[in-house]
Formats: sequence, structure tokens, C-alpha cells
Amino acid sequence: HGDAYPRGIVLGTYLSGAAGASVSGDYQSVNLLAFSGKSGENYTGAAVGGLEASSENYLVPVAHVTYDENFSQNKARNVSLLVQPKSSRNSGDTVKKVLTDNKEGSADSVGNPYLVKVNDGCFVVMWEKYNSEDEKFTGQFQAVVVDGAGVLLSEKVTLDGNFSDCKPIYKDGTIYWY
Repeated sequence: HGDAYPRGIVLGTYLSGAAGASVSGDYQSVNLLAFSGKSGENYTGAAVGGLEASSENYLVPVAHVTYDENFSQNKARNVSLLVQPKSSRNSGDTVKKVLTDNKEGSADSVGNPYLVKVNDGCFVVMWEKYNSEDEKFTGQFQAVVVDGAGVLLSEKVTLDGNFSDCKPIYKDGTIYWY
């Protein structure tokens, strides 16, 4: 998640992998989501919520504002799932699956999303509902289930509860966090 060079959410891979305590070898990267604004401008309007891999894709959930000429004043964030094929380092191959539809000017927004891997073909994307006028979380969160390509496997559900700043984990049919 960078504000310059590039300004966006970048997925980087070392092709040779790790050797002992250091990482070396050929490095490839792809800009999954470019941000509006000038290079080096600290505000990006986005928050990355994790990284998981299926057999064919990398999955990255992100909360972000609408990137238009007023992006730095936009308050309504939406959750998108960025899906990048493992076989590609081309940003044109990134699929952005928008999971919420919060409109600018309404109080509806979201907190940072989480991505929980259940198995190679099943992932849960979760995010807290946020009121941008009160600048408070609402005490509810939402979730959807997707497959390894980001295809929706469930309807969006809304549940009562709050997140902490820890990554939720899946164990024995239940998602836990403290």
C-alpha cells in the first residue's frame, strides 16, 4: 500500500524465493489498484485487509473511497475484493469485485475488511459497518463467502458485533477473533 512509486496497492513476488534469512532473486510486481492523487500525497483513501492465495489466484480485500477528482474529500468507503491470477503480473488482469454499494453523501461506510481462508475454494470477506457522519462503528459487521476466484457463494449477511485489530481465524467450522 503505497503513496508513491507506485501510488496504489501492489502485489510483489520474488520468483526465486527465500534463501536462509534473506529474500533474493527476480522480483515482479503488479499494481492491483491505482490511487488518485499526486505521487507522495499521504492520503490514499484505502486500507488493505489481507492477502490469501487459492490454487489459481491471489485475493486482496480493500476498503476504498471513490477515486474521482474529489477523492480526498470522499468519506464513503466500499469494500472490494481484488483478484489477481497467479500466472499474471499484468494489472489489466486484476479483477475488482465490489462487495458494497455505499454512496457518497450518505453516512454509510466501512472499516477495514478481513479475509479468512476456510479452504482453497472458500474464503470469507468480513467488514465492519461505519457511520462516517458520527465517525463511529455501528456495532454491526457484514460478511460474504467467495470461492478462490472471488465468485460470490453466499448473500451478504449482517451480524451484530465489533472487530478487534487482530486477524480472524477459521477453526472447526467457526471464525474466531478476540
